[in-house]
Order: sequence, then structure tokens, then C-alpha cells
Amino acid sequence: MNEIYIKKMSGEFKKIPRIVISDYKWSKNGYMPKVYVFLAYEKEVLRVGFKVRECGAAQSEIKYEKDGEPVHKDGAAEMFLKPFGEIKYRKDGEPVYKDSAVEMFFKPFDGDARYLNFEFNAEGFGILGFGEGKTDRKELIHKYKKDLSVRVVSPRKEPVENGECKASGKEPVENGERKAGGEIERSAFVWELYFDIPFKMISEIYGADFRVYKGRRVRANFYKCGDETPLPHYGAAFQVESPFPEFHLPEFFGTLIFD
Repeated sequence: MNEIYIKKMSGEFKKIPRIVISDYKWSKNGYMPKVYVFLAYEKEVLRVGFKVRECGAAQSEIKYEKDGEPVHKDGAAEMFLKPFGEIKYRKDGEPVYKDSAVEMFFKPFDGDARYLNFEFNAEGFGILGFGEGKTDRKELIHKYKKDLSVRVVSPRKEPVENGECKASGKEPVENGERKAGGEIERSAFVWELYFDIPFKMISEIYGADFRVYKGRRVRANFYKCGDETPLPHYGAAFQVESPFPEFHLPEFFGTLIFD
């Protein structure tokens, strides 16, 4: 059943029930990052959070590869961390979905075909679209970015879990730590992104009063993508029936119920 209850905010945000993005039906390379979505609401705002586990880039940069060179200068001191793949788009309104990105598509009113698409890359640059279909959309990110209060938690290294970082395809050699003899030790990285959706903003965009009450239903779906990352991937929380990657299909949105 594609129904999720949204609880009122109480205590630590990340302890509330989570939604899992796990439908990677379009994956051809086996890469399926683990993504968890957190939702909670207060009187005037819906709070949204994503926690993403990805294969990351971390290694000691090896500069000296010949006997007799100052090899002691190589090593862990050269370690660096970054999300999976490079972040290419660093301006709001750019195609951030081509980077490692998370998305929420949100349809708050029954009887109104228009929906909102919130899309952010791992550095918090985003898109906010509004309209009825994929091609007929109005870009609103520059007008409402401050209202969204986007927060990003920088990536941190964590131990690899079963099945992670073993995809096939164009896998970067820096996807791990270089050990003695050139061996690569796989590493996972976690990054988090949070933003708010003020109910006043929804009312302003739609020109209709949006209020929350117990039992109110809205429609939404949540996605993970990375069109131009070393391992392109497309995942959804609620299953989408399409032979090719496509998120702009509101008929497959799930139902969110305010509890």
C-alpha cells in the first residue's frame, strides 16, 4: 500500500519513521545507493530530510612511484573526502539532477494536476519547479530558496556494508583508499540534506489556502538520481511503472497522510 503517515515533530528528527528509496528498476550497472527520507510536520511547515549512503572518493594521493624518491611524503596526510563523483552544478536553477541528487515531487491538492518538484544536489544547489507536466513548468527556486532553509551535512566516511560499492561500469579508481601494493579499500560516504516546506509558501504558489489537519492526504514521491555521475542511477520510494527513467509521472505518487 502506497501510504505513509506523517507524524508531528517531536524529539529528534532522525528518530521518526523513515521512507526508503529502494526501487532501482532502471539500474543497469547494479549501483543502488541506500537513501532514507524523513518527514515530520509542525503547525506551519513540513520538514523533509534525506540521508544518503554512497560510494565515495577517498584515497591517499600517491606522488612518488619510483625507488629512491621521497616516498615518505605520500600517505594518509593526503587524504581527502568528497561525495560520489564531482559536483558540477553550483548554481540554483542548473540541472542539479545530473549530479548526485535527491528529489521530492509534491502534489498538495486533489483536483489540481499541478505539482512541485524539489531537487537538490549534494551541495544544496537546487531546482523548484511548478506545473502540470514535465515540460510545462515554472522555475521558482530563486524566489523561494530562502524560505526552504536548505541545510547540508557534509559527507562523512563510514564502513562499507554488505553489497555496497561493488557495482559494474565506469567506477572511479579513487573509490576507496589506496593501500600498500596499490590495493583499493572500498569506502562508503554518508551525506544528508534537509529543507522545509512552509504551508504559507504552498498557499501562495497555488493561490489557495493550504492547511494541515489530522487525516489530510497529499500525494508525493521521493527519488535519488545522478545522471552524469560515474555510475548513473535512478531510484524511487514509490514504484514507477515506466520502461525508462521518468519521475514526472504523478499517477504513481504515493499518499502522505498527516497523523
